[in-house]
Order: sequence, then structure tokens, then C-alpha cells
Amino acid sequence: MEFVGAAALIIGYWDASWVAVGAIILGITGIGGIMTHLRAKDSFKDTFMIILLAIIGIVLFALHASELSDFPGFN
Repeated sequence: MEFVGAAALIIGYWDASWVAVGAIILGITGIGGIMTHLRAKDSFKDTFMIILLAIIGIVLFALHASELSDFPGFN
């Protein structure tokens, strides 16, 4: 899922509607990863990167959510 989200962000360089899709994929994956790390009782050091991924995904989605209506198939 992270690879698909990253690919969507790369495509978003040319078509901005893909940024919102990639960001929501990475945000949801990040939230699931955080819950997994918390359930496994990992240290903050081990959990930090997935927290960062989730934050970046959520912020990117918030910035580009309005462009989601231009995504192919949503018209």
C-alpha cells in the first residue's frame, strides 16, 4: 500500500488530483501502522516513522482534498 500511495504522489506531480488519493492511502496505512505498533507495545523510536508518514499523509490530503473531485472516475 505504501508503494501504491507513493506512486500516486509521483503521478500527482503532473495531475494534482492524484495527490489527494495517494495522501489518503498513505494516511490510512499510517493510522493502521500506528495502531499495530501500539498493540505490539513498541517503543516511540520504533513507531516514529509511521507516525510521521500518517501526519504527512493527513496534511497532504487536507491541502489537496478539493482537487479530489477532478480525479478520473469521479466526474
